Amino acid sequence: AHATVDGLFVTFEAVPTGSSQRLLVRTEPVIRPMSAVVTGVEVEATAASAGQGVTGVERVALRKTEEGRYEGSLSGAREGDWQATLVLHRTWSNDSVVVVPWSSGVGEQPTALERTTSALALLLLAGMASVLALLMARLRRRAADLRTQRLRDSAPNDDSEHDPDTVTRPRAEATSR
Repeated sequence: AHATVDGLFVTFEAVPTGSSQRLLVRTEPVIRPMSAVVTGVEVEATAASAGQGVTGVERVALRKTEEGRYEGSLSGAREGDWQATLVLHRTWSNDSVVVVPWSSGVGEQPTALERTTSALALLLLAGMASVLALLMARLRRRAADLRTQRLRDSAPNDDSEHDPDTVTRPRAEATSR
């Protein structure tokens, strides 16, 4: 999620990491020079809907990893709809506050129809692959038979030496006197 507040472009990401939620906040001034520098970021996570996992409110201070980038984590798995209130602490100014929604979790479970059609699609795909493999084998066999036939047709016929009905007589040499 992203938003603009008090001359800052703010992005927020909540990345599930198994048993926790990694939080990333980036700030970039849209007006230069920036009048009030961001000195720290806090995130307050509030459950917006009844989901599985952790519920309630949790506040965490993020650590600065580089200029304009802050990271932290919330313990526990967060599934469902959440609301993050980002509090940007600034020098010589009041704190800037941004509220962003986020959703996390496994999503909806597939219906019986979706499971059945997925299985049928896999069976259809396997059947088509089998038919294709059989056709390819038949084409290869037919091509090999055609090559063999062409070789037989183009080979010189040496069977005349062994055929008793064929008589070959040597030519008489003509002598001139």
